[in-house]
Amino acid sequence: MLATERATEGYAKRKENDSRRREREQLAYVEQFEAEVLRFLQFSPRWRDLSHAVAQKVTSHATPVGSGTVARTERISVEERAARMQPQARAGRARSPQVTRSNRLLRRRKTCYKLQTPTYT
Repeated sequence: MLATERATEGYAKRKENDSRRREREQLAYVEQFEAEVLRFLQFSPRWRDLSHAVAQKVTSHATPVGSGTVARTERISVEERAARMQPQARAGRARSPQVTRSNRLLRRRKTCYKLQTPTYT
């Protein structure tokens, strides 16, 4: 039954129309996302060319269907998605001094422990 439905001319037209509609929606989404990235970056007018280049790179990375990035989710607004695609250093990846210090102390303890353990040959 499914094979006979898919063999009809109406089914082929519907699939073609669906494909065109998805393509139009994707193009509109890409344009909207790039505009939001540009708005988020807020580069000085002096760096306009650079801001457009960065926005294009981020958009080309984030918006393809199946990319698995936060830009493809519909649970949050486009503005928030654009903000989440910022460079990782600005996205909260930079560690607080307290975390860095505790990691450094932990590494020291491990190093001291390694030096104190006897080696058996």
